[in-house]
Amino acid sequence: MKWAVWCLILTAASAFAADGPLVVHTYDAETDELISTTVRETRGLSGAESLVTVTWQDHQTEKSGVAEAVLDAAYSTLTWKVAEEGWGTDYFGRRQGDSVVVSGVLRGDTVDETHDVGATPFFHTPTMGLEGFVRSEAARIEFYTLRPDNLSSYKMKAERKGPERIDINGARVDAVRVQWGLAGFRSAFYKRTFWFRASDGVFLRSNKSRGIYSQLGSG
Repeated sequence: MKWAVWCLILTAASAFAADGPLVVHTYDAETDELISTTVRETRGLSGAESLVTVTWQDHQTEKSGVAEAVLDAAYSTLTWKVAEEGWGTDYFGRRQGDSVVVSGVLRGDTVDETHDVGATPFFHTPTMGLEGFVRSEAARIEFYTLRPDNLSSYKMKAERKGPERIDINGARVDAVRVQWGLAGFRSAFYKRTFWFRASDGVFLRSNKSRGIYSQLGSG
């Protein structure tokens, strides 16, 4: 599964602040064929931490998976685990000081890795942390993430590009446009744009990129 598809499959997790399950659909950018559906649910833990559970179904391969993540009050990832039925994937990750540690099985291969991220925020999937960024009203943020298909680490940056009104499911919605991508000299090689609901940071839509896009659905 390509990185771009992975990012959109986990996009439902960005709806951290909403009540009840939220559904996100991913489509083929040319044909609008439904590729995958995700469902996100959130519950509070002790203190300001929350547990986000995302289940997804790939309609093309009929494979499915589940991801769980514990987030702190700033929406950074503390721990997470991913299991994909039919893909031979079942691994666990955690933030440990200035490092991120991952162990388990990825696509049938054993993994046991440690990545140095310093004091920079870590988002195991960018959209999950970017909701917190939108709600913070900050103009810019840098963070680390791991590419889910091979667990290589990347430093990313995100910038608030201003308010917009967009159409979602037949309604006009006040949104915040966020552009994010690789930090530093590699910034020209990977950029995405997401829109989040201005009132609470819930993910609304992604731009069309590498043949796919995602949008908040109604079920």
